[in-house]
Amino acid sequence: MVAVQPTPNPKISKFAPKISVVQIDPEKIGGIIGPGGKIIRRIIAETGAQVDVEDDGMVTISGTDEAGVQKAIDWVKGLTEEAEIGKEYDGEIVRIVPFGVFVNILPGKDGLVHISKLATGYLNHPEDVVKEGDKLKVKVAEVDDQGRINLVPVTPLVAPAGSSQPTGYSGGEDRRPDSGFRRRESFSDDRRGPRKTYRDRGR
Repeated sequence: MVAVQPTPNPKISKFAPKISVVQIDPEKIGGIIGPGGKIIRRIIAETGAQVDVEDDGMVTISGTDEAGVQKAIDWVKGLTEEAEIGKEYDGEIVRIVPFGVFVNILPGKDGLVHISKLATGYLNHPEDVVKEGDKLKVKVAEVDDQGRINLVPVTPLVAPAGSSQPTGYSGGEDRRPDSGFRRRESFSDDRRGPRKTYRDRGR
């Protein structure tokens, strides 16, 4: 007689597949797949997870490595997430220009910290206090009608002693011109034909 186990075995093999489903806006599918599948292939290659995207926006993420599956989930969510006004992000400075710095806060989404908001006191140039690759905790101050993201540091930096101030400057807001430029990623879904599922196993 075969013994019947009264309760399920609490120990699950580490090789058992982990499966998660993320529902996204179907209009943002292209942002996950990328031109010619470039982005989804990168997700698969760097996480080891399998990512399947349906036309209704259902994204199925699976794999035997739990950490890899979770990384893929976070990646997909980041690609489809919108910046929220008032929310704080741990960002990275990706570009420095005379009027401020561009900070990456989400995959494919950069925002501008204007030089007048970057530090207490007057700055001749953002490079007086930061460099590309620096981490900067920021808060979303505004998202304009063109989708441009304006950021402010959670804790403003301190301008170095001896910064040259223009005649008549007495602190407060910097009047140097702002810029409407923001580096943006453009994604498109290059799928062809009537397929209902995008599947790429990295082979």
